[in-house]
Amino acid sequence: MSLINFQQTLLADIFNTSAQSSYDEKGLAIYQNNLHANALRALGITYPTVKIVLEDNFAVASAKYLAQHYKTNADWGEWGEKLPDFLSQQALLESLPYLADVAQLDLMIHRCARAKDELVDLQSLGKLEQKDASELFFKLNSGFAIYRSSYPVLEIKDYFANNVTFEQQAFEQLLRAAFEKMDEDGLFIAVYRAEYDVRSVYISKAEYQWYISLLNNTDLATAMDRVSHTDFNLSAWLPRAVQEHVIIGVG
Repeated sequence: MSLINFQQTLLADIFNTSAQSSYDEKGLAIYQNNLHANALRALGITYPTVKIVLEDNFAVASAKYLAQHYKTNADWGEWGEKLPDFLSQQALLESLPYLADVAQLDLMIHRCARAKDELVDLQSLGKLEQKDASELFFKLNSGFAIYRSSYPVLEIKDYFANNVTFEQQAFEQLLRAAFEKMDEDGLFIAVYRAEYDVRSVYISKAEYQWYISLLNNTDLATAMDRVSHTDFNLSAWLPRAVQEHVIIGVG
């Protein structure tokens, strides 16, 4: 199914509620319209790529999502975290199998941008020479996240961000070229903020495994042992991780 046909099909699947209400219909309609407008705006900020891909049908997806996931947090910026799972369960999105993964990337970037600013504690790095690795662990910057995808999500995000109009042939060519470079394990992505600049990059499988340990507050001795059979190089990684604020110190 083409993108255009998908959009037309999705439009026909708009949810509606026919239940009777004791509230004034006009007042209720105003409330619902405001609620839907706020939800649409919030999801558009959190998921800019998904919004571009779905175009006008993003409003339909927003309404359906809101019907299943009510807002419970006062901050609209914290709402919508389940949209990637929601998209992956929509039968109409079978023609866009990459969309849920792209949504996950959008969410990671959004959360990273909203994370608190943290300075690198350079003095704490001295512990690496003073204590045994089994007693230490690296502190990752707030907002740091990793993800494994079966799709070239960074290229897909860049395509939709930099192209005003969608061209099926050019997009499919981009996907083919990206898939040719992928192995069976897929691609591994890291999202982090170097000061005020949010970055999303591909990382190796070994570095991905390393970060899994760090995210679980694993001591350095165990973390290094888990990647000892890989080409991960701690000496090469550490200065880059400090410079780019991936880590903020040693605990």
